[in-house]
Amino acid sequence: MIRLVVFGLILAALAAGQDFSMASSADGAVLYFASKLALRGEAVVVNPVRIFQHADPPILQVLDVQSRTIAAPFVSDDGLTTGAFTYSICVCAFQIASPNAVLNLKRAGQYYVLYGNSFRVSRNGRFVFDTGFGNFPPGPNIQDLDTGLMYRLPNVVPRHSRQSISNDGALLSSEAGAIAGFGSSERLHQVLLTPRGKNPEILAEGVPVHSAAITAQGNSVFVLFEIKPEKLVVMSLFRLIRIDLATRERSILFEGYAELSSFTVNAEGSRLLLQSKNDVLLWDRLSGWRSLFSHEEGITESLLIDNGESVFVKTRTNRMYRIEVKTGEAQQLYAPFPSSLRQQSFGAYPGSLIRFETDYPDINFVLSTDFTRFPNVKAEGRVFDVQIPWEATDLIGQSKVVELSAEDSPFVLRTTVQFAETTGAWAFVSGPGSNLTAAKADFSSLITSENPALAGSLIHFWLSGLGPLDRPVATGEKGPADPPAKPIQTVACYIVGKDRDPDLRALRVPTEIYAPNLIGVYQIDVEIPSDWPTGTAYVFCKGVSPFASGGYLPIVSKR
Repeated sequence: MIRLVVFGLILAALAAGQDFSMASSADGAVLYFASKLALRGEAVVVNPVRIFQHADPPILQVLDVQSRTIAAPFVSDDGLTTGAFTYSICVCAFQIASPNAVLNLKRAGQYYVLYGNSFRVSRNGRFVFDTGFGNFPPGPNIQDLDTGLMYRLPNVVPRHSRQSISNDGALLSSEAGAIAGFGSSERLHQVLLTPRGKNPEILAEGVPVHSAAITAQGNSVFVLFEIKPEKLVVMSLFRLIRIDLATRERSILFEGYAELSSFTVNAEGSRLLLQSKNDVLLWDRLSGWRSLFSHEEGITESLLIDNGESVFVKTRTNRMYRIEVKTGEAQQLYAPFPSSLRQQSFGAYPGSLIRFETDYPDINFVLSTDFTRFPNVKAEGRVFDVQIPWEATDLIGQSKVVELSAEDSPFVLRTTVQFAETTGAWAFVSGPGSNLTAAKADFSSLITSENPALAGSLIHFWLSGLGPLDRPVATGEKGPADPPAKPIQTVACYIVGKDRDPDLRALRVPTEIYAPNLIGVYQIDVEIPSDWPTGTAYVFCKGVSPFASGGYLPIVSKR
């Protein structure tokens, strides 16, 4: 047993009902994982969740249902039974219930399509637990795919674990709707073991149960208890126990203050993997606990395969590793790649800069659509800028899927961009409250709440989307400085008080140029009225487009 106060772990607790995105055969030869990423070169589809197989060939798309959310892949120990769960949101008229989940299972060449609400499948692929939503008559059951028999169960729900049913059909579950006391909202936490065709047995109760798992061989049950912290205590008190189902003997594997999440065990229960925010730790029946792997990016999921010899780990940037338990050797299967791509700025018109944000910093990326590649302008942290080529006039008014790729990754990430029909005036904003990205007249500093603009002074700020210039500038070329190029379109700019101030005034715009030494950006200079009061104003501009764009500007009045 390990008894620690902190245990060196700060784990992100998994929300109840989370679906697991990885599954492996017993020897680790076949790994399935769910992802919103796409493969390089496949048909253009915007980020449907699909399931990939890591084997030979290395990556294979095995399921793609665009109208549903796909999660929780399954592969049996021998790798011959595979499956995936698809979920859809049901808007049911007149309260007519319909199934919102489907299990697609292929076993020994035979396909099964099972409707329900939540499923668990035994590691040998034989037994399927279904909570019963969509069944007739309704109610949870275990189906034996070998014999076709169905075993009805009491009103139970599976424990939050990918390992809820053993190879002989024994189910680990919790009792639904049990109340600790009359009139109390506190739930009585119970872990139930229901052998196939028998009545359920209470293995644990009373203390809040965070997660639990039964081994594939059905010889052991592991339960993680969690006592929620008081207001001034950061971490919960956790206790991890093992129950020998032959003797009902209990042993404590861990007890201490931490923030633990779910875990995985091997088929015989001799090894257990516990995941932290940045680490995974391994418990061995003979040698106890040891740190197996850590990563500074953060670990989102880990999986101990059934033979207990290998571990798969996925980080927050979609790096995927296979770690050998005996040696600790880690092999990176896939390089880092972001999971999200979000357009931050608008004004998507040829020649303009367009800004995106990902969840992975400083990626060596390529952004393109169809046969058009957007030149990289700047990358800083999770934000990167590209320029829409001047010559890409075929994009005007089009809705296009853009694709983010990297040389060292087989994956791509896609999102849809609506390219503007006309030139516009789209302001760059930053910081809290959509503050206008603006500088003082001498370009010495940006304007912030701590460094406001002075009433009566000239300020500079930047727009995109203003379109053609009075002379050609090549795609990817910086704006000339002497003399600067000018947009053909002119803009009108205004200022209005932020806090219910009806004072709306047109601003004098002495300068409107293609920003010198920048790419895809236009510089606008305006003069703040000399009598403008102290406070936050809203400055915005409008061009040919019917839309106006701007941001908040802190101003201090003249003394």
